[in-house]
Amino acid sequence: MLALDSDEPCVLLTDHVDTLADFWSKALHLAVGDADSDRAELVDDGRRVQLIVRRVMPPRPQSRIRLSAFDTQDVAAAVERLIAFGASSPRTPYPSTPGHAVVIDPDGNTVEITATVGSDD
Repeated sequence: MLALDSDEPCVLLTDHVDTLADFWSKALHLAVGDADSDRAELVDDGRRVQLIVRRVMPPRPQSRIRLSAFDTQDVAAAVERLIAFGASSPRTPYPSTPGHAVVIDPDGNTVEITATVGSDD
């Protein structure tokens, strides 16, 4: 299970709102809440906004998203899942450090995945 490593909603800027919202809703098991062509809010089961995707015109800044996984096996599984949804791996093999991995989301943002326990397995 993956979770955003933040108490506040993560905001991603893109010129492909639908594509990026679809990726992140699958990646984090979130539902699309309020949405239009310029913005999408992704919410958890409690309807709390976890991630906001906003349209901006290029050039746009790249973001760094930090995710937590339960253990080192969850990190490896998360990488495979994110790649299946459209992410890419900047390094091979992954994870290069047990309990930690980096992938790139379909919009070019860096995604860091870190195990919260068992990272020294």
